[in-house]
Amino acid sequence: METVAASANVVGIGIAAKAGHPISFWQFTKYGIIVTVLSTLMAWLYVWLRYFT
Repeated sequence: METVAASANVVGIGIAAKAGHPISFWQFTKYGIIVTVLSTLMAWLYVWLRYFT
């Protein structure tokens, strides 16, 4: 199992591995970057609409 920072992530990766779906560090990172970018864009859009329009 790879090293992951949050305990919820460790539990999720452990459950996935037990179910026969191991998740590699790079697979986790790929999806994490996508979620981070989308969350940041949505937050930026909210702030822009809330305070600059």
